[in-house]
Order: sequence, then structure tokens, then C-alpha cells
Amino acid sequence: MYAAKARRVDDCIVSLSQPHVHPIKRGKAGRDTECGVKLSASVADGYSFLDHLRWDRFNESCDFVGQVEAYRRRFGCYPESVHVDQIHRTRANRTF
Repeated sequence: MYAAKARRVDDCIVSLSQPHVHPIKRGKAGRDTECGVKLSASVADGYSFLDHLRWDRFNESCDFVGQVEAYRRRFGCYPESVHVDQIHRTRANRTF
């Protein structure tokens, strides 16, 4: 990195004991970087469903349609309401 004057390394190993953990640039809650798992979950009738669990970086808004469709497959109908963070309010998701 020093010789190439680079500040980024894709798929770098951050921890030898947990090589699947990658830093995630977030910039929220006073932290620039977080390490750990990212997950997409849904809650229905008091039960939690883990739809995606990933140790690498991904954009949660891409999971929106898949999670709503997974709900429809589980329960046979679309949810009465969907509550999401602002990141999910993309034009494609709103159109859906």
C-alpha cells in the first residue's frame, strides 16, 4: 500500500482469528468504520426471520423486494405495512 500510494485493499484480512470479518465504511453513530456481520431481517407476528447474513459489504436496499417477496411466500399475502430505513427509499423500491 505504501509503494502504490493506495488506501484501499479489497478482501484484505483484518483478523487472523476471524478472517471472514471485513471493515465496513459507515460514517454513522460517531464511527467511520464498523467490523462485523451485516444482516437483513424481518419480523412478523413476534417472530424474526433472518433473510440475509453476510460478512462482506452490501447495500441493504437491494434486499427490499426479495424480503417482501419472501414474506409473501411464507404467509401467502403481502405485508400490511413495511417499515424501512431511508436507504431503502430508492426509486425502484418505491415503484415496487
